[in-house]
Amino acid sequence: MNRHRFDRCQYLSGDPARRSFCDRPVQPGSAYCPDHHRLCHPPPGSRAYRRVLREFREAGRLAALAAWPSAGAGAADGRGEES
Repeated sequence: MNRHRFDRCQYLSGDPARRSFCDRPVQPGSAYCPDHHRLCHPPPGSRAYRRVLREFREAGRLAALAAWPSAGAGAADGRGEES
């Protein structure tokens, strides 16, 4: 059984059934290492941000993203401009 260490990255990696974590040092103010923080928190308005919005919209899970910062017009419904 893994014990939580709040100074180590909490990103689940490998087989989810084994609940193994990345375990690299965390980025200050995050539960993740710098690489996994960037993966989990794409900058608003970025291509990755719009992709996540689109995938959640298509899966019918937009309510799960209600706390995400706005990326401008159309961001809340995942219809922000593509670039």
